Amino acid sequence: MLYKRIFIIGCGWLGLPLAISLKNAGHTVMGSTRDASRQMEAGDGATAGDVGSSTRAKSKFKELEAHGLRPFTFDFDHPDSGAMPSADVVIITVPPSSSTEYIRALSVITRHIDPNCHLIFCSTTSVYGEQDDLLCTEDMLSPGDLSSVDNPDLARHGTPRKVLIEAEGIISEHKNHTILRLAGLYGPGRHPVKYLSGRSGLSKPNAPVNLIHQSDIIQLVHALIQADVQADVDNVRSGQQQKMQTLQSHRTFDVINVCSGQHPTRKDYYSSVALALGIPAPQFDLSDSSGGKIIDNQKLVKILGYDPILKDP
Repeated sequence: MLYKRIFIIGCGWLGLPLAISLKNAGHTVMGSTRDASRQMEAGDGATAGDVGSSTRAKSKFKELEAHGLRPFTFDFDHPDSGAMPSADVVIITVPPSSSTEYIRALSVITRHIDPNCHLIFCSTTSVYGEQDDLLCTEDMLSPGDLSSVDNPDLARHGTPRKVLIEAEGIISEHKNHTILRLAGLYGPGRHPVKYLSGRSGLSKPNAPVNLIHQSDIIQLVHALIQADVQADVDNVRSGQQQKMQTLQSHRTFDVINVCSGQHPTRKDYYSSVALALGIPAPQFDLSDSSGGKIIDNQKLVKILGYDPILKDP
């Protein structure tokens, strides 16, 4: 099978351009959208928030159709229906959340998708926590291993590391999975410096940045799916009895750090980006000598065939 049926759960900043790119490559792509009727079931008792949610769901449905994608109703916040389309590849790009529904939704997904499909999960390098001068490789933390987690132990944006690691553990129970530990995201319409611009007294001026561009993530997913396609081709040539052996030869990375190999300091990088964008540079506390972790990306480089650079904003 040269082209795949792909279901993307979470068609937002990352998921939608990924879906469009895969569709343009010839794959059949379905995108999740919320049930527009769910919020309106209360009839006259529906709130303004309910109406807004319903409107956004209808708008997303039309947006997916306009891009030639196939909308499929799946509400990540209300996953109990368990309905899943038939797909060769399922990609989850929903941002992590401390909500109990997040973990439950992942459990529902893994129970109801085809057991033979390739499940690609967008996780985060925040699973490693915050430690100075630490080189983070994939094998230093296994999905679901909570032995290194202190309580409380918050990752960035307030999501407990326990939740992030537990989420990876659920995904790893699916026999054919790839977990993408994404570094800080930037790309069209999004850059961390915009949240830091004009602020003062920021910590860790000398800590290395760990970032990845949207386009590099999309390129990686294409490479992973191409490996699936190559496995199918090899199956036809070698016979079905060698199927699992062929799959293993093409899918050797169940966890991948997704990060640029460039790690300038926070002060140097964000000051230069702010200058390029013509916005006020963030001001750092220069008395803070603490460092930070560096995300190792050797597996990523091997798959992509290049080391992602920090692109111009």
